Amino acid sequence: MNSLDQASSGVADVDFVASVPSLRVPAFFFSGRHDYNTPFELVEEYVETLDAPHKEIVWFENSAHMPNLEEPKRFQEMLIEKLLGEMPPDA
Repeated sequence: MNSLDQASSGVADVDFVASVPSLRVPAFFFSGRHDYNTPFELVEEYVETLDAPHKEIVWFENSAHMPNLEEPKRFQEMLIEKLLGEMPPDA
């Protein structure tokens, strides 16, 4: 619990729209439709404003805040698919 407290300290105060307006790498957002900690409306708003070479929301319709635990098989499949899809052929 101490690690969790330290890792999440101040995260709620970060305004990603203002602080991170652009990225030089592809951005994938794995989001649960029923997430009340990070509502999907905020994810959609950020993706709309973000400047990145590729940006995509991967929706988990049967998940809330932890799709990696709530839909582990699909989560793993999407990680592999998205990572391999963005890798250059010679990597």
